[in-house]
Amino acid sequence: MGLRRPKPQYAQIGKYRVRLALNSQWLHLRSVYPLYDTALGRIAGALRTKYPTLHAIDIGANVGDTAAVIRESAEIPVLCIEGDPVLLPILTENVARMGPGVVIKPSLVGPDAKYGNLELTDDVGCNASLVRALAPNGSVKLRSLAAILADHPEFSSAKLMKTDAEGFDFDILRQSLEFIKQSRPVVFFEYNPHFRVDAPHAGVDTIEALIRAGYSDFFYYDNFGHP
Repeated sequence: MGLRRPKPQYAQIGKYRVRLALNSQWLHLRSVYPLYDTALGRIAGALRTKYPTLHAIDIGANVGDTAAVIRESAEIPVLCIEGDPVLLPILTENVARMGPGVVIKPSLVGPDAKYGNLELTDDVGCNASLVRALAPNGSVKLRSLAAILADHPEFSSAKLMKTDAEGFDFDILRQSLEFIKQSRPVVFFEYNPHFRVDAPHAGVDTIEALIRAGYSDFFYYDNFGHP
C-alpha cells in the first residue's frame, strides 16, 4: 500500500486562489488572527494612490501569497524573487492565475561573489534560510538585487520593496542601499533579531543605515499583523 500524498491547501486572497506550501500555517493563522498577512496590501493600496505607476519587488516571494496580497489592493506589477526549488513550481502555478504584470525571478538574493548550498538550508519548501547555508563550494550562485534589476530594469524605480528571507534580511537591505537611496521605496521587511548570533547588532546597523539613507518614519507590526 503506497503512502497517500498530502492534499494541497489553497487560500482565497482577494480574487486569487493561491496554492500554499506544504505544512503552511497561513489558513490557521488568518482564521485566528484576521490581520495576519494583511498590512502589505493596505500599504500597496495607499502607495498606488500616490504613485499611479507603482511597481513592487518581493524578495523571498515563497508561493506568491505576498504578491496576491499586494494585488488584492492594487493590481500592480510585482517582481517575485524566489530561489527555493521546491517552492518555484507552486509559485509558477499561482502566478499563472494572477494575470500579466507578475514576473518570477528564480534566484536567491545575496552578494554576487557568494554561493549557497541548498542541502544545508533549513525548511526547504517552506521558509528556507541561507543563514547556515553559505558555502564557497555551494551549487547555487547568489545574485545581488542590483544584478537582478539589471535584468528587469522596469522595476529599477519600484516604490515598494518587501523582503522576508528568514534571517538574511538585514544583509539584503544593507547590500541594496544604492537602490534604496535612489528609488526611496517603502521597505517592508522581517525584523528578527534572534535568527543568528550577530542579528541584534545587524538589526540596529540596518535601521541606522536606513536613517542615514534618509528614512525617518518606521511602522512596526507583530507577526500576527497587529500594529
